Amino acid sequence: MDEINEIKDKAILIIKSYLKSKRTVEFLNKGYLDLGEVKDKMGFDIYLTIAKVEATLSCLQEKYYFLIANEFINPKHPYWWQDYYSRSSYYRIKNQALIEFYDIYNAN
Repeated sequence: MDEINEIKDKAILIIKSYLKSKRTVEFLNKGYLDLGEVKDKMGFDIYLTIAKVEATLSCLQEKYYFLIANEFINPKHPYWWQDYYSRSSYYRIKNQALIEFYDIYNAN
């Protein structure tokens, strides 16, 4: 069980890095940041992170993509899932989605 929780936590961290990279690119495009400054501070390639996560998302089953998009990428409100799932289904599918995301991400 600890291994599964660790995988889910890593998947969430990857998604958070993706979101941070997307925001950074927006600031770069608006001229608020300098690319050299970003590379020094971030410690990873933001463009590679974005490309790899987007490739991973495109490989997910539709139901998993839907959940990850609504839960992490474009969150609407904390209980958005109640219109779609029972509580147990939501947590089960969320766990499955994060595990599949992590597996695909690492396979690329």
